[in-house]
Amino acid sequence: MGNTLRGKSPHMEPLPPMDAEVESLFRAANERLDEGRDDDVAALRSYLCECSRPTCVQRVAVHPAEYDAVRASGRRFVVAPGHVARGELVVLDRTPRYQVVEKTAEEGAIAEELDPRA
Repeated sequence: MGNTLRGKSPHMEPLPPMDAEVESLFRAANERLDEGRDDDVAALRSYLCECSRPTCVQRVAVHPAEYDAVRASGRRFVVAPGHVARGELVVLDRTPRYQVVEKTAEEGAIAEELDPRA
C-alpha cells in the first residue's frame, strides 16, 4: 500500500516529494562538493542549505568537523537559520551560522535510506 500512496500506481498522479527526499538531494550534493577538497579542518566551508525547500539556494558556513558530526546520523541535516520546516523533525542545535535538524518517524526512515554515507 505504501507504494500506491507515494504515487507509484499507474492510476494515480505522483505525489510531491517528501521533505526528507528534497533534503537528501541537497545532502548528496554537499557530499559531492566535499569530494576532492583539501583537509583544512580549520577553514569554514560553504555548504548548500539542506532544507526542504526545493528551490533554496542559501549557503551555510560550516567547519568540516561540524559537518561530519551532523552527518554521523543519516537522519540529520544542516539548514540555514530560519529554514527549519514543520513536520517530522527535531531541532538539535542552533548556531548563528546554521541549525541542525533530525528527521523523525517516516521522514527519518526515508532520510536514512537515502544517506550516501550508509
